[in-house]
Amino acid sequence: MYTDFGPNRDKLVSLSIDQVNDNADELIELRGEGRYFGVTDPSSLGPKCSNCHQRGHIKADCKTVVCTMCGIQNDHYSNQCPKTVNCTNCGKAGHFKNACPEKKKRIYCQECSSTRHNTDQCPTIWRQYQLDRKFNEKTGLPTNMYCYNCAEKGHYGDDCPEPRSSRIPIIDGSAFAGVNLPRSLRTKYENLNYSGRKRKRDYYDDNYYVDQYDDYDDYDDYDDDRTYKKSKPGFFDRVKTSFKKLDSKFSKDDRKVRKTESTPNFGNRSKNNKPTNSGKLPPPSGPRNGLSSSSQSVYNFPRGELGRFQDEGYKKSSNSLRNSKSVGSFNSIKKNGKYQKENKYGSSSKPIPSPSKMSSAVPTNPGRKGDYDSYSSRNGPNRQGYLAPPSDRPTPTRSGVLNGGDNRNGYVAINLLINLNLEMFKYTSIRRVISAQNSLKLSTRFNSTVTLTKESYPNIQRSDYAKLEQKHLDHFNSILSSNSILQGYEDLLNYNEDWMKKYRGESQLLLKPKTTEEVSKIVKYCNEQNLALVPQGGNTGLVGGSVPVFDEIILSLQNLNKIRSFDKTSGILKSDAGLILENADNFLKENGYIFPLDLGAKGSCHVGGVVATNAGGLRLLRYGSLHGSVLGLEVVLPNGEILSSINALRKDNTGYDLKQLFIGSEGTLGVITGVSILCPPRPKVFNVAFLGLESYDKVKDTFIRAKAELGEILSAFELMDINSQTVTKHHLGTSHPLEDEHPFYVLIETSGSNNSHDLEKLESFLENAFESELINDGVIAQDETQLKTLWNWRESVPEASQSGGGVYKYDVSLPLDHLYDLVVDTRARLIEEGLLGDDKPVIDAVGYGHIGDGNLHLNVAVRGYDKAVEKALEPFVYEWVSSKHGSISAEHGLGFQKKNYIGYSKSELEIKLIKELKNVYDPKHILNPYKYV
Repeated sequence: MYTDFGPNRDKLVSLSIDQVNDNADELIELRGEGRYFGVTDPSSLGPKCSNCHQRGHIKADCKTVVCTMCGIQNDHYSNQCPKTVNCTNCGKAGHFKNACPEKKKRIYCQECSSTRHNTDQCPTIWRQYQLDRKFNEKTGLPTNMYCYNCAEKGHYGDDCPEPRSSRIPIIDGSAFAGVNLPRSLRTKYENLNYSGRKRKRDYYDDNYYVDQYDDYDDYDDYDDDRTYKKSKPGFFDRVKTSFKKLDSKFSKDDRKVRKTESTPNFGNRSKNNKPTNSGKLPPPSGPRNGLSSSSQSVYNFPRGELGRFQDEGYKKSSNSLRNSKSVGSFNSIKKNGKYQKENKYGSSSKPIPSPSKMSSAVPTNPGRKGDYDSYSSRNGPNRQGYLAPPSDRPTPTRSGVLNGGDNRNGYVAINLLINLNLEMFKYTSIRRVISAQNSLKLSTRFNSTVTLTKESYPNIQRSDYAKLEQKHLDHFNSILSSNSILQGYEDLLNYNEDWMKKYRGESQLLLKPKTTEEVSKIVKYCNEQNLALVPQGGNTGLVGGSVPVFDEIILSLQNLNKIRSFDKTSGILKSDAGLILENADNFLKENGYIFPLDLGAKGSCHVGGVVATNAGGLRLLRYGSLHGSVLGLEVVLPNGEILSSINALRKDNTGYDLKQLFIGSEGTLGVITGVSILCPPRPKVFNVAFLGLESYDKVKDTFIRAKAELGEILSAFELMDINSQTVTKHHLGTSHPLEDEHPFYVLIETSGSNNSHDLEKLESFLENAFESELINDGVIAQDETQLKTLWNWRESVPEASQSGGGVYKYDVSLPLDHLYDLVVDTRARLIEEGLLGDDKPVIDAVGYGHIGDGNLHLNVAVRGYDKAVEKALEPFVYEWVSSKHGSISAEHGLGFQKKNYIGYSKSELEIKLIKELKNVYDPKHILNPYKYV
């Protein structure tokens, strides 16, 4: 039994492990605490509030405000608790950086959480860009290759044989800075600006700019310019007030890349801002970019067409977790039967070391001294954060991006950047802040290295389709408005490349119709003229099915994005095919319903796209496949005819169910333009548990018990192995929900209408699982934020697997007994072939998926796409799946990647019938050629 604490017993937030044992009476007494499990007779206890822990009322009637972080009552809310605030300057809790009493001498990288460099010096950012050699040739700059990783000549950083772990010297704030040039070239090119013209040595004296030098020896030259000093009296006095004006002007301008929150520090000055060294401009102090890291703020963009970067919500979540010492007040579940609450302040999260413990190798001012000689800023990187003259700054008509590469041109116009989707930059902003030479052009590594599909697979030959001519363009212009037609290979780059950055076509024309009738006219004309078409939705496919192989015309459905109708009585939604899945679910949420499918790519994928690929997703265990949810479709056939069966009938037994042919056909039989789908009522309550297990056999046993004990409220049962969580942890840069590592992890979600009923069933299931030693450890989300955080550890696995350079994805379905064996055997094969290791092409093979429907996702993370790796995996994976009587495609489809391997899942007769159907519907094979079969 526990120690008797008298009348104050119920006021305690928690008991220590020494005060609690696994006695049944103790568990009964602790029932109602909200974070313990036990079996009790509800009639033997009166109501007890789970908020203040007092008896006599329930939480809904409680008027006490309790901070769940520190336990103090009626003082502050949890989100205002001082213990949740963590200073990034001193590493201590209780205050923010701007209120830190210690000297601001830390640097902190928001990208990788390193204290060795700031965000703009992070190697993980620099490795995504490359020099534009054509621009160098135009300006006369050297065209030789220089490595940002080791600073040697002859190769680029991504090809560097040296290890990739933060090899950039601390003194080098720019991966492409002039320090990477040989000393002999610095003088030769120091007088060239980014346009290749000679520039005068003049000085700007306006309210926006102050010339800066990287070579501190040149400050004497600055001081010795007597003519300048005589003609410009009171220079430093004007500088003193100019930046005060700058703060307010710049922070109000939403069209700028960076917003300034504090005045830049120009070095040691007296209180009246006079220079302390008799007129000489003192060397800048603080971080290399001239601004304290607290004054740095970068606008973020949602995931989408530009490299699928993190969306704003994810970035916020990632930063909040990274800068906090806790991962949330989750309930901790212990295997030994003692149910102890986890340390609220993150026992598994390592606090940021204090400045005194930082490496002595980190200078106060990175870039001041080091292995490389100093040099004039005229050929080196400027201290970014200082602004260029007004004429060089972005305006409503001059798009730009902050670039510290040239001290007089802090902004580079968008038209000087390559491989960017300009639609993503209509507000003249960019996610990455660049500190490099102006000869550097933005180019994501994936975009710059994706090989044309026809070059990667030379055995695929272009069929005898007609080539695009001016008469075809004239006809399309007569059908669509000018803003619905996009021409040119560069403008179509993101539409030509798939999300995996593995396949790339070379289409020259994109059509974006707004109505089904316009789609019909386009398809009919293409059929008559023998022009090949590729229907495209959100372009989030994983098998190359949504991008052209050669020069096919891209038919984008993104403008068909309307909700046609919704019946609140039956829950039947009718919408255009281009409606984004997340928008559809948000609309249904307002009406008390839910879309019967959920995907990690729901913010980009289209309703028509998920139907065309018969996507499975995270809710299939609860709501089944789309073959049962879709009630009707509107389809444009290859000859231009419109097949409209978009009805709202639950029962229709008249003839063949033709809509089933188009579900999962991947746009090869027709273009889906409208969908009628049955949507179930939205559950009122969601509960999520994240568990650690020691073997796959226990994962299976836990699933069997979950189905039996949770029954109708079980909505998801997701499997993740330790390798998938390792790469995700590295990718997110945050602490894992579970303190210890486990071979396997399971995420269980329940959804229903009664919170107390659902939670009681979940707690009972978890208690039984622990008593049976199926589960080693686990946490339960206590609020919506923690629920989303736990789901993020599952949904971030695909993106994390790709972050190393590339990934080979295999989406298969197998009997549960053999589900994870594929991962084990694949890893063994890669090791046997000598392809997996620290210095090998393959980083690791990870497994995760949906246990509820026997769907495994095998991801082979690689440092770059390699034919040797592909040869080792294919057809090995497909042969292995076929030997276990599985399917080579569970939910992603066949596309281009798997079309030659359909025989591993289908018989010859089935393949023959599929081809005959294709010939009947599309005899000219103009729709999505080279795919499916």
